Amino acid sequence: MVGLSPVSAHIKSYGTKYRTLYAMSFLVLFFALFDGLLGYLVPLLITNSGISKTMMGFILGTSSMFGFVFDILLCKAIKKTSLRRLYIILFVICAVYPLILYHASTVWLYILAMGVWGLYYDLFNIGRYDFVGRNFDTSEHAHSFGILGAFSGLGYLLVPFFAGFLISKTINFIPFIWAWIFLFAVVIFFIFVLAFLKKDKKAVVEKEKKTKLKFSELFIWERIGKVIYPVLILTVLLNVINAVFWTVGPLLIASWTDLGVFSSLFLAAYLFPPLFVGWFVGIITKKFGTKKTGNVCLLIGSLALASFFLVQNHIVILVLTFISGFFISLAYPANNGTYADYIEESEVVAAEIESQADLATNLGYVIGPILAGFFADVLGNVAAFSVIGLIGVFVAILLLIITPRKITIKLKKAKQLKA
Repeated sequence: MVGLSPVSAHIKSYGTKYRTLYAMSFLVLFFALFDGLLGYLVPLLITNSGISKTMMGFILGTSSMFGFVFDILLCKAIKKTSLRRLYIILFVICAVYPLILYHASTVWLYILAMGVWGLYYDLFNIGRYDFVGRNFDTSEHAHSFGILGAFSGLGYLLVPFFAGFLISKTINFIPFIWAWIFLFAVVIFFIFVLAFLKKDKKAVVEKEKKTKLKFSELFIWERIGKVIYPVLILTVLLNVINAVFWTVGPLLIASWTDLGVFSSLFLAAYLFPPLFVGWFVGIITKKFGTKKTGNVCLLIGSLALASFFLVQNHIVILVLTFISGFFISLAYPANNGTYADYIEESEVVAAEIESQADLATNLGYVIGPILAGFFADVLGNVAAFSVIGLIGVFVAILLLIITPRKITIKLKKAKQLKA
């Protein structure tokens, strides 16, 4: 039998590799449906239990507190891992999570549920990074994560419509059954992923995991933080806004009874832009720079949110929501691009930069739900978005003033820090 030519071999290898990637993409899609549906239910379940919106915000904020703790502990505890081992643990925890949520009725049970949420989401992300890092070349990482991100975004976009269809006046067991169905689909596609990896002879290769953070290196954080703090502040604010939508959004949708199932368009209007802005954000950042693009987009997106209190019409609010979602979704990749620039410039402190970005993200998801719950309690659901928007406007203007045109982490100093 005649062997394959180099070109034919490359095409065959490429097709096999991307067969695995698309199987993983469908896994991510159904995981987003599972996670998004339950995440949509959490604010409704908590408030329906008689717990105040302010306390609801604190409860939701604990999930990111747990997430940060687990991020440290898992990186230290899991010295050797494989995608198969990680995701088997993940599926067991995910299967238990809906049971805890369904039977929860007190603050402490909901906090327990948030701990489980933080744990399984950390496991999911570790497995996702492990999958891409182990099976694709460095030059293919961005493309691979882009495809996975698109499927994830599609799943979360579908959640409000699906949840609106399942939930009428009360929440029964039906949404939880559907969550398990989505989880079962995740398991099925995971079996395909493992089968494809096995054929590629890339499955279950043990890999040493490095810790992200050592407490003895906290002084390095302080030195780097003094340099990149404007970017960290932007990261916190972007995630605060995102958390507010997932905290108060379901409550706002439930209150728009006159729109029926179309009330789900509120979250959908915010979640839709990320599906397409990635195609041209690079053109904008090349012209204006990543830092300026991020700050200006935060300003415009926050202005749209702050305008909520000026209007009463639901359609106008949906338009403002789409505008806000559009510019916030532009700010995210611009901000991530700034971190990538720093890492490329000073690879010796890359882990510290990544850890600070991760901490800022978790901090945003702690602060966001707490502020959202408090303002929704005191001022109402719509006004909560306006107040968060006003905070975003103030911070964006401040960042435009204080952010240097060029922020440089000198490699010489970085090496001294690591010495």
